[in-house]
Parts: sequence; C-alpha cells; structure tokens
Amino acid sequence: MYIAVATYQVKPGKIDEAIHIWKEFVAKPAKFHGLKRAIFLTNRNTGRCLGIGWWDSKADADKFETTGEWAVLVQEFQKVLTAAATREEFEIGAEV
Repeated sequence: MYIAVATYQVKPGKIDEAIHIWKEFVAKPAKFHGLKRAIFLTNRNTGRCLGIGWWDSKADADKFETTGEWAVLVQEFQKVLTAAATREEFEIGAEV
C-alpha cells in the first residue's frame, strides 16, 4: 500500500475554504484512480494542513498526479495558500 502526503500552508481564516477545495478536488476525482481512503488534517492556529491518501499501489498513487488532478487542485488552492503545496509518496513500512 502507498500513502501520498500533501502539505499546505493556508492563509489565516481560510481553513474552511481549504477544506471545501480539498473535498471537491481531491476526494471525488481521486476515487476514480484507486483512492481507498483520505483525510485532511488542519491546524487552525498555524494554518498548516496535511492531505493524506491511501492507495493500493504506487501506480494508483501516481495516477492522481499524472492525470492532471493534482495540477487542478494546486490551481484551486492558490487563492488560499501562502506557499506552494507539496506532494510526496511513501510506501507503508510498518503499521500497528
């Protein structure tokens, strides 16, 4: 299983808008590319957010980025971010 983690730095007062954008432009389209589970973690004090998605395989995880959905998400997020979003994939090494 693979995990994709995206990091976002959101402008003050824009967390709710970021949540809406993430739900619309990650959760829905990514399900078509094998997304199994996803969460969006927010810290309203710092504006830092993490989007975490679980995928069956690296190929499935890569599809979200290579088919253009990641680019659409980044475009939508521009209005609420103070810095560029980053995305990184990980293989699960251990789980308890």
